[in-house]
Amino acid sequence: MAKITDTGVQATSLEGYIEKLEGAFKSAFGENIDLDSETPQGQIIGILAQSLSQSDDAIVAVASANDIDQAYGLQIDGIANVLGVSRRDKERSLTPVILNGLPSTLIPAGSRAKTQDGDMFQLDEDVQLESNGSAAATMYSVEAGVVPAATGELSQIVDLVLGWETVLNTDDAILGRDVEQDASYRTQYKAQREKNALTIVGSIVGAIKRIEGVSDVIGRDNDKGEDVTVQNYTIPSHSVAVIVDGGSDSEIADAIYKKKTGGVGTCGDTTIPVRDDEGFDVDISFTRATYVPFVK
Repeated sequence: MAKITDTGVQATSLEGYIEKLEGAFKSAFGENIDLDSETPQGQIIGILAQSLSQSDDAIVAVASANDIDQAYGLQIDGIANVLGVSRRDKERSLTPVILNGLPSTLIPAGSRAKTQDGDMFQLDEDVQLESNGSAAATMYSVEAGVVPAATGELSQIVDLVLGWETVLNTDDAILGRDVEQDASYRTQYKAQREKNALTIVGSIVGAIKRIEGVSDVIGRDNDKGEDVTVQNYTIPSHSVAVIVDGGSDSEIADAIYKKKTGGVGTCGDTTIPVRDDEGFDVDISFTRATYVPFVK
């Protein structure tokens, strides 16, 4: 059976159980017993070994459920919910459309149209055609997730409405998303955990990681009374340096401003004004990551 040790859970492999059971059978029935997998006793050993191995797997899974890097599925939800971090739910795609037909026709919410590939979109609210027999509206995919609709592809009416004659999407659909996968959910949880950190840099980095579009961020601080250089990057005295890849400039600057303490300066090649509680603009600086080509 699996054992809990100081270094974690140690499980016995399927082969290990087969070896142990074969030893037990030989001890009970003699060394000459035929334990070939085709014999009844060999099949009994195989069934028992598989059952014991599956039990070990269950024990390991339960033990791993407390480790964010090993947990999966609902196990991650259980860990992340402690910090109030929820898995991002799936969202529907949406696309702008022009509806045409007889003037003043009321096209009710739930009316559907489909693309050439059969993907269905619907109105979420009633739309009444104007006096010229046309109206602009937004249609949402019936199914949540990444449902495409290129410009002009949403053109087939599904639900017949008296007076509604044509539909056409005027732009590519803004794609929805599927339920957040485990890897992304782990990252979101770790970002929130860092956001709650006691250190200034940890809080800043955690807040920036939560910003949509940020793929990477690193932060360093200098609490000395003179400039210091870290990996060829100079940080002024009593300042924090943040390097970010991706995300909105204004959101990043706002996150830095809200998480840094008074008297702590910022530095970098990008400077964004942030409005403080008194209505004054405060310049917040950070550095944008630069891509370096890899040469073999």
